[in-house]
Amino acid sequence: MNPIARLSALCSVALVASLSQAHTIEYRIVERIGNTDHVLPSNTIRVRPGSAHRFRVQCRVIPSGPSDVRAGILGWNTGTIVTTGGINTRTGQSPNPSPRGRIPPFTFAQGPGSEGFPAIDPFTSLDLIDAVVGIRTAEWVCGGDGLPTSQPEPAPYGRGDFVSTYEFTSVATPATYTITIAGQMIAGSHYLPVNCSPPDCGDPGTPDDDVTTNCIFGVIATTPEPFSMQLTIEPLCGEWNNDYVVNSQDIFDFFQSFFSGDADVDGDGLTNSNDYFAYIIGFVRGCR
Repeated sequence: MNPIARLSALCSVALVASLSQAHTIEYRIVERIGNTDHVLPSNTIRVRPGSAHRFRVQCRVIPSGPSDVRAGILGWNTGTIVTTGGINTRTGQSPNPSPRGRIPPFTFAQGPGSEGFPAIDPFTSLDLIDAVVGIRTAEWVCGGDGLPTSQPEPAPYGRGDFVSTYEFTSVATPATYTITIAGQMIAGSHYLPVNCSPPDCGDPGTPDDDVTTNCIFGVIATTPEPFSMQLTIEPLCGEWNNDYVVNSQDIFDFFQSFFSGDADVDGDGLTNSNDYFAYIIGFVRGCR
């Protein structure tokens, strides 16, 4: 099934058309640390072997004309992730472990492979990722004069600002490896009301008697845009505190971790003298 037909099948109220697009779709990979996204220069990161890192696939729409002012991101589909190393897993999104990988609201597709196929973690490659937005709703309320306000419109996702569609975690291995992300980014040009009735407004002096309604919107989608980007992960032996610099502070932080029993450098599940020697050798000699 072609991508446009597939999106239409996922969302029966979506109105899909091949429109000439006056906007630009931009995409990137970021590292997520806590609640902050860190942009990776040249899509390259140097990290300590054995350390875990969360990466997100982000995109946005940049309108380039008045006719495109309501454009927004619908999501990423026919997605693939291919790795040449690392221990890679889809990241569960709070508050539930599922959906894995996809980040709300890009979780509309409910097919068995929507998180990427195969469903087993850790993975070396995934395909059929379907991280898209479904129908949109907006509440229609009453104004202070007892009359319905103007008909609402849903705010587009990713218009001007990057939004995250998918997250995975990679535990770095000692050798340099790459993660290639590809597929199609889909944007919407604007929303159209599919079911939208005005609210029942009562006495302006008693707002509690108002009965609001929810409008349901479909979306006019533009032609899907193929993309591909590659993340390179390089080992930084001797680095310990994840500040991406090897210096004396790493030694002090390693000793603190070692004596608290949390310095499994060689990945055998134990903290012992083997980890001590492995770290010191890496600090002195680097990765070779």
